[in-house]
Amino acid sequence: MSFQIYGNEPLMKWREPNAYKRKNFTARRFIKFFLLVLACTIVIFALHPNRYSVKFFAICISLSLPISLMGFIGMWFGSGSPVGLMQDRIAIAAGKTSAASIYNEIESCDVYPDSYQGTKFSVLKLTMKKHDRILIISQITQFAVPDDGSVEMVLKILRDKGVKVVEHPSLS
Repeated sequence: MSFQIYGNEPLMKWREPNAYKRKNFTARRFIKFFLLVLACTIVIFALHPNRYSVKFFAICISLSLPISLMGFIGMWFGSGSPVGLMQDRIAIAAGKTSAASIYNEIESCDVYPDSYQGTKFSVLKLTMKKHDRILIISQITQFAVPDDGSVEMVLKILRDKGVKVVEHPSLS
């Protein structure tokens, strides 16, 4: 089964709400991100021939802090990933890489209403069909739709494409 990643026109497209991204970005994830950048800096420091230089160590640390802070600021204030419902697949382009799930491979879609700091959105969780011998890389398993009337249109398109949609009530 093959499909074009950059092919047909989208049936519908939108950006995931920033509140969805913010809700999933916890202090714990920021600390992990910071430690990863710091670990990379320490490895570079350890492999460099001038590693005993205090000046070089200060340069490594001064580079790791702004990189981790830029990542945090990008996650907190940047816009959400673009999502598109295409003729044959759902596609998310996060950065320069894109992920896609073909409608025929989706077993069901669970819809959960959610909100974060007054912004309402719906989280769609996809259950994929099981394949014993096939490993599919960069498949979409979850994405968010803003609560601006788009949810009903997205669900209609998914149902038209043969995806079983299960709507869950709001927890509030």
